[in-house]
Parts: sequence; C-alpha cells; structure tokens
Amino acid sequence: MKSLSPAFRMSLAVACSVVFGLLALTTVGLIPDPRNSEIRRRSLIAEDLAVAGHTMMSQKASGGSAAQALRSLAARHPDVLSVRIVRAGGEVLFDYRDPDVQHASSAASTIGPNTVTVPLLRDNKLWGETLVDFAPVREAATLSILGIQLPAFVPLAGCCMFALCFLYLSWIFRHQDQGADEIPEHVRQTLDTLVEGVLLLNKNDKIALANASFAKSIGRSVDDLEGQEIDGFVSTDEIDSESAEELPWERSMREQEVRFGDLIFVQTAEGDTRKFSVNSTSIQDPDGECRGALATFDDLTAVEKRNMHLESLLQRLKKSRKQIARQNKELQNLATYDSLTECLNRRAFSEELDQLWTDALRYEDDLGCLMIDIDHFKSVNDGHGHQMGDRVLKRVAKIFQSMTRNEDLLCRFGGEEFCVILPQVEAEEAAHAAERLRSAIDRDPIHGLRVTISIGVSALSFGPSQPDDLLRAADEALYAAKGSGRNRVVVWSESCTELPAQPSTDRASGVARDVIHDSKIPFCAVTSLVSALAHRDVATAEHSRRVADLCLAVAADLMTHRESYVLEVAALLHDIGKLGVPDSILFKPGPLNTREWEVMRTHDEIGVDIIESALHSQELQAIVANHHAWYGGNPHNPELPTGDEIPLGARILCIADAYDAMVTERVYRKQRRPDEAFAELRRCASLQFDPQLVEQFIATVKQSDQTDDQYFENISKQTALEIGAQIEKLGSALDDQDLPDLACMAARIKSTAVDHDIRNLGDVAARLERAATDGESLIKVAELTGQLLDLCRRTQMAYLENARKEPRFQIDAEDLVDQLSPSEAVQ
Repeated sequence: MKSLSPAFRMSLAVACSVVFGLLALTTVGLIPDPRNSEIRRRSLIAEDLAVAGHTMMSQKASGGSAAQALRSLAARHPDVLSVRIVRAGGEVLFDYRDPDVQHASSAASTIGPNTVTVPLLRDNKLWGETLVDFAPVREAATLSILGIQLPAFVPLAGCCMFALCFLYLSWIFRHQDQGADEIPEHVRQTLDTLVEGVLLLNKNDKIALANASFAKSIGRSVDDLEGQEIDGFVSTDEIDSESAEELPWERSMREQEVRFGDLIFVQTAEGDTRKFSVNSTSIQDPDGECRGALATFDDLTAVEKRNMHLESLLQRLKKSRKQIARQNKELQNLATYDSLTECLNRRAFSEELDQLWTDALRYEDDLGCLMIDIDHFKSVNDGHGHQMGDRVLKRVAKIFQSMTRNEDLLCRFGGEEFCVILPQVEAEEAAHAAERLRSAIDRDPIHGLRVTISIGVSALSFGPSQPDDLLRAADEALYAAKGSGRNRVVVWSESCTELPAQPSTDRASGVARDVIHDSKIPFCAVTSLVSALAHRDVATAEHSRRVADLCLAVAADLMTHRESYVLEVAALLHDIGKLGVPDSILFKPGPLNTREWEVMRTHDEIGVDIIESALHSQELQAIVANHHAWYGGNPHNPELPTGDEIPLGARILCIADAYDAMVTERVYRKQRRPDEAFAELRRCASLQFDPQLVEQFIATVKQSDQTDDQYFENISKQTALEIGAQIEKLGSALDDQDLPDLACMAARIKSTAVDHDIRNLGDVAARLERAATDGESLIKVAELTGQLLDLCRRTQMAYLENARKEPRFQIDAEDLVDQLSPSEAVQ
C-alpha cells in the first residue's frame, strides 16, 4: 500500500489539533454557551419584573397604573408566558398570562424547568416571590456557533482546516521540489569542487541543482539550468533507440536502481554536441517514496576525440604493417631463393631437406635425390660471356621448375649445379624423372646454344644414415655420369664409390674436382648454433651471415659445392666463440684495452671447442682455427700456418671477415666506403691476405653490385628481414598496449639501425623507446610507432628496389620467347 504523503499527514494532524482544541475550549468554558446566556437573560428579565411587581404591591395599586406597567413590561418579552406574584402563604397577588398562549389552570400550574423564581423580601424576611414562566428554550439555539450547532461545527471546522492545510502544504512542497533554495551553501560548494558534472533532478525531470562543472561543460550558467527541464538539453538523435525512449535517470526513478555508464549526448549553448557517460540513482524519502534522481556526468568528448585520433593512427599502423608484411614475404623469398634462378638457396634447401628426411623416416616413405650439373658450362662463360651463362642458368632453372611437382625441392646447389629432392619417390621412379629432365634440356637449344646435363640419382632406399649421405651418393653418381661421357643419368651403386678422381674442366678455377669429403655437418645443428648467437648478440650473428654470403660468392668458382658448404658453415660460426665472452667486453661501447683484447682473442679457441664438440668436422675446425692466420705470418700468433699452407677456406674467410668489419659501422669507429675497404685489402695483401684472393674477392664483390652508393647500401637481406620481424613484434606490443615490451623492441630496432648507420631509423626508435619507458600517452606512442613503421618500410623498399635490379628480376625478349617453348611441356 502506498504511504501517505507528508502534506496529507501534516494536514490531518492540524485538523485533529483544531478539533481537539475546540472541544477543550468548550469544556473549560472559554467558548460562550448560548444556553447559559439565555438563562442569564431570563434571570434579568425575571428580576426586572419582580422589582416592578414589588413596587406595585407597595403602592397597593394592583389594578391601577402599576399593574398596567407590569403587564406592559412582560408583554415586551415575547418568550415570557406568565408573571405571578405569590405571597408566602400561597396567595396570588398578581397573575399575568400571555393572551396568545394557551395556559393550564393556575391550580394546575407548576414550577417547571422554564420558570424563573425571584424571592421578595421585606424586613429581610421572605414576603413572597415572583414566578416568571418562559417559553421553552429551543434546542437548536442552545449550542451553536455562527448559527451552526456546536457538534456539527467541530468536525466541519476540522475538515475545512485539513483541506486548507493540505492545499497550502502541497503548494509549498511543489515549490521546494522546483528549486534548490533549501540546499545548504556548503553542499553546493562541495559539489562544485567535483570534476564530474552533477545534476539533482526532481521526479518531473526538472533540474533542482547543477554544479559548476556541468554548467561549464555545456557552456551555460548554473542559474540558467536550475528550474529547467533536462529534456531540453539532451539530444536523442544520436542515442540508440532503447535509450532514447527512456533516459537513464528516468529508469533509475522508475525501477529505483543505480545505473552506471549510460551514454547520452547533450547539446551545448553553441549548438555542439558533447558525449557523456552518466551514472544515476533515485532519491527516496524515509518512507521509500521516490523524490527525484541524482545524476553524475563524465564528459567523454575529449576522450572520444582522442580515441578517434588513436583509431586513425592504428588504422595507419595497420596499413603500414600489412605493407611491411608483404615486403617481409618478398624479403623472405630473397633470403630463401637464389636471386638468379629463383630456386631454393643452399641454406633454405638444407632446412627443408632435414624436415623431409624426418617425415620420410617417420612414415617409412622413400626419398629420391637428383644431383644435376650442366655439361661444359665453363665453355659457355668463356666463349659467350658471363651474361650468356646467367641466361642459360635461368632458362635451365625455368625448365626444371615447370617439370617438378609443388612438393619437390629444387635447389641451385652451387655454380651450375642443381639438386632436386623427390618426396615419396623410389630410385627407379627418380631415374625416370631424371631422364625426362635430361631429354627436355637436350631437345631444344637454349638461346641458340646446345646445352646438356648430367644427373646422378640416389634414394633413401640405398640406406644413407643422414641427409648428407643421400646428397653424397647422388654426387658420386653424378661424378660417374660425367666420367662416362656426360649427358646421361646414372643411378648410384657401390661401383660409384670406387671410381678414381679425375680432373674436371667444368670449374672456373681449373683445379681438379676434389673427392667427396667424409665430413658430416648437420645443418639443423648449425642453425641452432646461429640462433643461439643471434639471441646473445644480434649484430655478431648478422655480421656472420653477411660474411657467409661473401664467402659463397667468392668460392663459387674456386671450390666444389661440398667445400663451399663447409666454408659457408665456417663463416656462419667463425664468431660462435663470442658466446663465452663477458657482456662487459662484448658490448663495450668504446675501444678495448690490452687486457680486454686478450680476453676477446680467446673467442677463437672457444669457437673451435664448440665446433669440435657439436659438429665433429676436422675440415670445419681447420677453417675456423686458421681464419686469423696471416699470409705473411701473424705476429700475434706465430704458430699459425702461413702462405698457401693456410686452408683455402680460411684465406677466403679472413678476407671476407675483414671487409665486412671495415664497411660496417662500429660504436668506436666509423665505417669505410667500399672503395676505401678495397684499398686497405690491397695494402695488406701479401702481408695479411692472399694477394690473388684479394683481387678475386674485389672482382666478385664489384660484380655482385655490393658497391652501390645508396642511402641503404649496407642493408643486407638478413638485416631487412630482421627489421621486418622486429616491426611485426612491435605492432603486436602496441596492439596489447604493452609499453615495456614496446620499449624493448624499439631498443632492438635502434641497435640494428646503429649497426647499419640508418640514422633516421635509429633516432625515431630511440624517441619511441624513451616515450614507452617514460609512460607517455598512448597517442604519442602510436604516432612514434607510425613514424618508425614508415621508416622501416622505406628501408625495406630501398633494399627491394636494389634487389629488383638483380638478374632474377630481368627478363629479356629472348627469355619471353623461350618461356613459350614447347620444351617446357615435356613431362
């Protein structure tokens, strides 16, 4: 049941008080009683008549003028019915009766409640008495106020008082609901100190109180707001349909609940719209009746604008990251595929071969291997030039790619040699596939030249213990094919291992082809060691990869593919001993002192120990152990070999290592230009370096376009890939709003940029690192991240533009004609 309103209860209390007051006043006689007044009036009339009758008796003129005067006096009072003067003995001396009233006989008349008796005294003795009969007192006239009987007047007065009080109090309460005059000033001051806007609303949605913060946020004064309906300021056009039907405070008042985080839009005095988050609760009196609502307004307009700006930045970052991802994919292709033939390079081939080997053993499948060599390829280079040789290599590779399956591995193994791995193919099927390849090459001339190939075939069914054995068997079969006349396919057998070593004129160096070494270097182990080095020192790992690329480029015409493979591994691991160098020395920002150099030089011995225990290759150990040997004798270590006694791979590694160190920026010295590095190599030739290899090295580097003088000239494939991977992690850290991880990734990019003298990239990365470390706003961090992404994208684009100048991106008219040749359709 709904409780009574305060106005009703107060009015009822006032009415009851009035009724009880009237009754109390009546009880104590403070309110005049009409009946008593009538009795007193009649007593006075009776006394007047008694005086007149006494006078008449004294004059003994009852029948005279005195009696007539007494009758006249009695007749003047209409309510006097009779007047009698009676002696003490009962004798009636005077008897007046109203002629208009019927009276009983005097003998029967008695003294009733309407008779007033006045005693007459003479000499202080009762002489007689005067009896005056009055008409009965009317009951309606006995108890009345303003002509209303007192029993009816009291409740009537109570009802009227209740009605008047209720109307007056209701008006007063309504006036108080519409204003804030009753709110203490200190409460207003307290609300004005709040940052959030505060509104006190009555149940009619009128503003009873507004604090200064809300008034300021919508550009109005407090006085303008108070007493106004809030609906006049709220914009419902931008609110969802559910909220537009019922505002938050209205729902709070209806359901008497607390609401949080409702979004509304409020129009300002300038006509703008501001977005607010509203918390509201109903206000109830002690009896639980809703009196209004209290609402707080948190202005989200600035936050919304910042969020929109941040969203715009994030969209830009997302777009940049997608472009970088595409560039990373292209860079990955460059790092995975040979730039000339678009076949897998040795490094990527070794990694995928390990996986295919593992799968074949697990599922008991066979695995075929083809080792292919272009016959008399040296004569093509010598007679028609290296450009024609490159065109022949590209065309041969195109034919191979068109005739192999998607799951097959096609690798340019070195120089004019290719290798094909055929998953789930037995030796006989592999031999048929090899014959199809040989026939396709032999059938049609390539750029006007007759080209033939020799192929060696091996398979997992022949019992190799590891991938290197599979390759070695195919290489032995290839050696047998070339030794038996070339342009043929030979499947490996035991007899292939018994063939004597013969000179080979297919090598540009003219040296005899070495017998296949028995060293077994699993590339997965090499990859693990390089990853460990990269985790410890990214700069050193990157340096090792660049040195490996230089070594392979120089060794292409000087060494067999097996020797080139060992040299590549040696170059990748020549600084692996730095894993044992203390951080204080390895990462020292300046030059090392004598004692620190002694510690640093121990990394060669540590590296040899690691290689010996992990890879068990004497040839590999010899290259790494002697790559610091000087051609004319090392004064710091005279026990090392000199001249041609130094292994060929160690001599090449020594030159490549020195060159990359000179053209790379260091914290303790500036990098040199390539021409300056060439001059330094020539100056130290015969003393430190093999003079013939120095010239071969310079010619190879110049031919491979390493001296391109561009802003990003020192960006290698591995560096560009590393930057791309770091940027992807940077974007993920920003998505997660992980500022510590963001600062860490920025520091890594800064380090990479410093190592390669990419100054703009390093500067922005340093600013981003500081912003993330200092806890700057997310918008500031996002802006710097966007700048960094743009610079990284430009860095990658610069490298890709240079890479596109390489032969793999150049297709001349004859190539287009050859691509349409029917020979590609040979299966």
